[in-house]
Amino acid sequence: MKISLNGKQIDAGAGRTVLEAARAAGVYIPSLCDIPRLEPFGGCRLCLIEISGRRGYVPACCTSVEDGMTVLSETPALQKIRREILELILTEHPNACLICTEKESCDEHKSTIRKVGETTGCVLCPNNGRCELQDVVEAVGLDRVRFPAVYRNIDIKKTDPFFDRDYNLCILCGRCVRTCQEERGAGTISFIRRGSEAVVGTVLDVPLLEAGCQMCGACVDACPTGALTERALKYEQPAERTDSIICPVCGMGCRMDVSLLGGRIIGSRPAPDGPANGGQACVRGRFLLREIPGSDLRITMPMIRRKKDLEEVEWAEALDFVAGRLKSFKKDEIGLVYSTQLTTEDIFALKKFGRDVLKTKRVLPSSASGAPDMMMDLAGTNGSISSLICDLNAVAEADTLVVCGSDLPRAHPIAWVNVLKALKKDAGLVVAGTADSSMDRHADVTLRVKPGGESALYGLLAGKMITNGREKSGALGPGSEKVFAFYESQKEKALLDSSGIEKMSSVETAAALLLKKGKTVILWDTGTVPDDREKEAAVHLWNLALLTGARLLPLSSTGNSRGAAEIRRSFAAEPTASAFTQDVAEGRIKALYLAGPFPVLKTKKTEFTVLQASFWSEASAKADAVFPAAVFAETEGTFVNTEGRLQYSPRVLEPPDGVKEDWRIVSLLSQIMKRGDFTFKNASGILKEASEVVPAFAGASFTGLKKSNGRFLKSAGESPLNLILPFEKPTKIPTNKSYPLLLECRDSAEGYRELLFAVAHPGFALLRDPEAVWLNPKDAKSLKLGDGDPIKVSFFGGSFGAVARLSDGVPVGAARTIYAGGLLPELSFVPPASVFPVKITRGQ
Repeated sequence: MKISLNGKQIDAGAGRTVLEAARAAGVYIPSLCDIPRLEPFGGCRLCLIEISGRRGYVPACCTSVEDGMTVLSETPALQKIRREILELILTEHPNACLICTEKESCDEHKSTIRKVGETTGCVLCPNNGRCELQDVVEAVGLDRVRFPAVYRNIDIKKTDPFFDRDYNLCILCGRCVRTCQEERGAGTISFIRRGSEAVVGTVLDVPLLEAGCQMCGACVDACPTGALTERALKYEQPAERTDSIICPVCGMGCRMDVSLLGGRIIGSRPAPDGPANGGQACVRGRFLLREIPGSDLRITMPMIRRKKDLEEVEWAEALDFVAGRLKSFKKDEIGLVYSTQLTTEDIFALKKFGRDVLKTKRVLPSSASGAPDMMMDLAGTNGSISSLICDLNAVAEADTLVVCGSDLPRAHPIAWVNVLKALKKDAGLVVAGTADSSMDRHADVTLRVKPGGESALYGLLAGKMITNGREKSGALGPGSEKVFAFYESQKEKALLDSSGIEKMSSVETAAALLLKKGKTVILWDTGTVPDDREKEAAVHLWNLALLTGARLLPLSSTGNSRGAAEIRRSFAAEPTASAFTQDVAEGRIKALYLAGPFPVLKTKKTEFTVLQASFWSEASAKADAVFPAAVFAETEGTFVNTEGRLQYSPRVLEPPDGVKEDWRIVSLLSQIMKRGDFTFKNASGILKEASEVVPAFAGASFTGLKKSNGRFLKSAGESPLNLILPFEKPTKIPTNKSYPLLLECRDSAEGYRELLFAVAHPGFALLRDPEAVWLNPKDAKSLKLGDGDPIKVSFFGGSFGAVARLSDGVPVGAARTIYAGGLLPELSFVPPASVFPVKITRGQ
């Protein structure tokens, strides 16, 4: 489709607006209210254009292209109208600097006067130089404002973390409001009041956190002026350069553009072309990546323990000391823990180090690979997982969505953004979980289960597919008849009781949605499914997917847990976390090599502990040797996201003196110990070896990945999918008089390696309180506890201290907490499972 734009023929492309076609052709049409990802708004009227054959002027952002259309966007009449519109906009925005004839002369001075409490001009504005309003003023040639100025005199809002809101600079374009509602589904902010008093704000003007904001920063990225300003960047100089990296925190694999100045990361924004995130981010990637490399808790020199104290030494001495001690232990007396937030190359090197150098099978990821790992285990004997697992684009195109075990807006917000895209196309939504979620208001049906009741629910839904007429096809694999018979023999009332769902009608409504024709996607996080029932739950979801023709998206909790899951299949089987911890506690593991967070035991059980870490933690105090490791920005490598997308992330910072990459540290150790074949010279060489050993990485190289937006993992080959016979009928998790409450205790991705974000940034502690245990107000009342009271949580084999927080979203008889992996003294315990009975009493 072609149109004429200002006398030039351009290929407009079907389905585009005139504004989109102009941008694609490199033609600038001023606009302040339009963002490519949002629905056209037509609010600012700056993009007015003339179209041959039509009367008057129309907004380019709301006008679709038509073949043969003739468009003018730069006529003197249009520019005059734009200047007049802009004059009216600027009557409520500080404009002296925008139209000043000497503004070019103050460039060398303006950076020294930015630290002011109130912005009254461009030279005082933290958005100076990257403000779209400045660009529009320049484009339309505005040199005066004839109308009287009106200053709103609104107090700058600084009560929330991460960014300030100065609505004196707001031009009421609505981009922040629409982004919050349309893209994130939150609706935290909106236009309040009317006419000349209209302003953006929250209901009753409460703080953003109180209104339910998750601090994703999308509104800040959408703002064309300095009304919404990231606090950390407010007084920084402009960045020297920007590089794109992969965020290592959670499993979404978001591409982030990091701003660099003086050897520091000063900020990060979601890359517009990120294949997984598409210009979106969460609070962790948007505001906390900058806190990691420059943290006050960084370890920057190797240390060894002499007598009672750790002392800084040179690398050669530290390596000799550790090598000598490790050689003294027998096979399998050493346990190795690695972080799943490391690069693929680091993880491969550590796994190889454990097998070939330490000669141990006791190698454990610090965070379980979760749902993706569970599904890949099932696929080993029951079919090719590549035909079952889907990507985020499939989520956005689904007709029916089932979200199991996760509060997506909080835990996996990028996945939630894609769910919202599907909901805009009238997709059905089923939400299943143990607590209330902000997703519930979007759901067609909400299935609220008891802690530990997830497996019963999934089995009940799979059974409904058969009893409600789903064809019993022999194409679902040998033995499918036994699977059908298993589900038909289920006692629905018993399952309903085990699940904790009050009414069968809600389950039947969900089943009806799943039985509809169309594309169905099931998003699954192991969440708080008890450790010993994860496989059982996975089997039921696997069968549910096959019975409905659905696709599955298992959600990863950390940055490279999917990559770690692929690598471990080429090495010896790993022990379970509970078995590994018990081996440490009972002395079967005599030496620990910690390259990832591990719970701190109250008494030291090992003879020798090596800490290969980036930050000081509780484990540091008990280590016999410490190796300082590089963080994500100081090393190059690859990450595999929850979709199975392998992506390259470059080194953008030089590590501090004395700090080395994880793969380099174990390579040096292996050479001193004279064990294993560790001749790696760089990370690309490690990926080359991994691609020859791990089938999913076949053919992968840094050269190829740098030229693309990543590639999906190779499939081991297509094979038919089979139904799986469930091995156990769900039962309730027992409580008793001594331990009457069920505690959901989930490992958290709210940190990077040993650094807890609540410690790195006080603002994050307001959003995610790592010391909190959440209770239903009814349970709190019976325990005579109030919000914020100190409590003691006791369970069979231990206890820990915490703070009580009250929420109606927690079921009666249950409690919830984040398991911080021993990063805080108050939570330095080893939970016996992800759901277990406890007793809660008032603490000290």
